[in-house]
Amino acid sequence: MLFGGMLLYLRSTAASTPLGRYGMPVFGVIMLLVQAAVFFGPPPPSAGAAALTALLLYCLFAGVAAWLDRQRS
Repeated sequence: MLFGGMLLYLRSTAASTPLGRYGMPVFGVIMLLVQAAVFFGPPPPSAGAAALTALLLYCLFAGVAAWLDRQRS
């Protein structure tokens, strides 16, 4: 589903920089690797640690996605 949505996004916008052309697919692969690490990795030490990590990664990913979106028009 992630890559289907990304394909629709990439087809409906145009890259204005080389980073705009390759950044979003690379970001999608990184998101997939992080998800695999969470799914197959060891469990977090506590529920609070899991919640804090999820919140921080969500903010980081949202910021990177917004920055990459500005590289496309």
